Amino acid sequence: MYIPNLNLITDTTEIVELMKRFSFKTIIAAKGNPTTVANILFLVTNNEGTIL
Repeated sequence: MYIPNLNLITDTTEIVELMKRFSFKTIIAAKGNPTTVANILFLVTNNEGTIL
């Protein structure tokens, strides 16, 4: 997926903080009828499996 430089984040700490702050995501599938919408919870864990 192409990400414009304006929106590109490469700092891992910043990415994890964003995921922790906004843990619910909405995915919209517009193919077909009706449109499907799903809310998904993201859990951020470290390499040992501890939830951050």
